[in-house]
Amino acid sequence: MKWRVLLTVALLVAVARVGGGLAATQAVVAQVVERWGRLDTLVHNAIYMPLITFAATTPEEWRRQLAVGLDGLFNCTYAAWPQMKAQGGGHIIGIASGSSIRGFKEEIAYCTIKHGVEGFVKALSLESAEVNIALNTIGPGRTIKPTRLTWDEVERTPAEVRATWADPVELGRAFVWLSAQPPSRFNGYRFDAGRIVDTIDREGPDFAFAPEKVTLYPDDYRARKEWYENYTG
Repeated sequence: MKWRVLLTVALLVAVARVGGGLAATQAVVAQVVERWGRLDTLVHNAIYMPLITFAATTPEEWRRQLAVGLDGLFNCTYAAWPQMKAQGGGHIIGIASGSSIRGFKEEIAYCTIKHGVEGFVKALSLESAEVNIALNTIGPGRTIKPTRLTWDEVERTPAEVRATWADPVELGRAFVWLSAQPPSRFNGYRFDAGRIVDTIDREGPDFAFAPEKVTLYPDDYRARKEWYENYTG
């Protein structure tokens, strides 16, 4: 049976930032299901990212950042899981970045979060396969607006600089492509939107798959695939 996709992307930035927690997240999921009858894809893209040194990071600041970036992903997954399991599957997508694999100054919490998101996806994908729920991440794969910039700062940025940033709507096509795949096809991987969009433009959405066509890190894709195929835990 062809997988029917209803792309319902719950952008839970507001819920995460006001500290709504699990109850508020469950309420969002309930509203989506009430309107659409199901929830096929959930994207957790919320982040809070002040650029500060470790010395300037108080315990309260540390917890606030992790509450948005990691607790938010857990809450989204926990809230969506029962519905996706009951309907026969779904997609949960986190956001990757260069900070998922590297470290940067003044990004102590942010790098921790991004590494943590990958660990969450890798580990839970080994459990979610049994209920046909796919967990993956997608990075931009192109130069985008720096996450740290406020919208006021963006408006003050020279036009020639803004012209070098990828259009997030264009990159959104990669999320649609991944959501259109059967959940059992890809589970526990990191993709890159720019690479996917380029491949779709070149070959169409039903392209012959190769890791190099969907991620900037094909060796990581192959290493994960080998681990999953040989995992016996």
